[in-house]
Order: sequence, then C-alpha cells, then structure tokens
Amino acid sequence: MSNIIKRKPIPSVEYLNICFTYDKTTGFLYWKERPSSHFKRNGFSCKRWNNQYAGKKIESIMSRDGLNYYRLSLNRNILFAHRVIYKMLYNAEPECIDHIDGNGLNNTPENIRAATKKTNNRNRRMPSNNSSGITGVSWSVSKHKWMACISLNNKTKFLGHYNSPLDAEKAYLDAKRKYGFHENHGLNKNI
Repeated sequence: MSNIIKRKPIPSVEYLNICFTYDKTTGFLYWKERPSSHFKRNGFSCKRWNNQYAGKKIESIMSRDGLNYYRLSLNRNILFAHRVIYKMLYNAEPECIDHIDGNGLNNTPENIRAATKKTNNRNRRMPSNNSSGITGVSWSVSKHKWMACISLNNKTKFLGHYNSPLDAEKAYLDAKRKYGFHENHGLNKNI
C-alpha cells in the first residue's frame, strides 16, 4: 500500500484568478466576487456567498505537523492557501511546498518553493518535544553523556556520545551540513 497522499487537483489558474486576488507583498489571498456559474443554485447561492465573502482575506487556519497554515474551501474541497497561491504563480502542483522561513502563514513568493518530501523535512523546525533545547541532541541516561543523532531517510543515524551538549551540537551541525539540510532546519519554532 502506498503512503502517498492523494490530493484532489486544484482548479485551473484561470478559474483561480476568477476566484481570488493574491497580494504578493503580504502573501495574502482574498476572495473575489464570484459569478453565478460557480454555484448550483445560481442566483440565490451566488448572491449570499458574495455578500458574505467577496473582498475578504482568507484567514481560516489549520494546524498540520506542528505548523499553522491558511486554508479555504473551494467547490466543497478543503485546500491549503499556499498550494492555491503556488498554482496561481507557477501553474504547477508540486509534491510539497516548503515555507523557507518555517512560518506556514508566510505565503509571499520568496518564501514558498517547490520541494520533495525529503527537502521539506530537511527544513523543519525543532520538534516541540525536544527537551535539550538543541536539535539532534539528547541526554543518554544509560551512558550519562550527551548523544547526537540525525534523521536520514526516515532512519536515525547515531553521531556519538559527548561530555558536553555543545560537543554533541557540533557533531549534529557538521552532519547537517554534510547531508545537505537547509540552514533553518532545527531552529526554534519561535524564531
């Protein structure tokens, strides 16, 4: 069984441009007034929808993998705003879209890029359950030393035991560079 998420295709760029205005400076997506042809009960549904949403910023937030993202409902499908924006900008639907600065609410063009799952994972922030405060470093109770590890291809690679957390962090940072992780990988989520 495949673990690839099947996504419903995002409508065409032409359709999206009828529905949305995108502000490249702020990264915000706004609803436009939509035509009656977008609604099953043309007149009434269209008028009610436009009165409620036309001109408004998409602000509904959904949390996923510890990050917040703007989401919207279009034609009864829930879509992430960054995926809609990427399609509007580049007419493409990549496997993943990476928020370079780690802020899932920053959808400016210079902050979103096409990525593979592997590339996207190499730009993740420090996990919320990290107790040492240093990515890739933890205390080994059995060895009474600091331990460094890095995750590669869904496997944990042990980098050694160290007397100080700073030595363990150095081993992790060296491995991070060696294996091509993004410079933002492992930074504190609040940065």
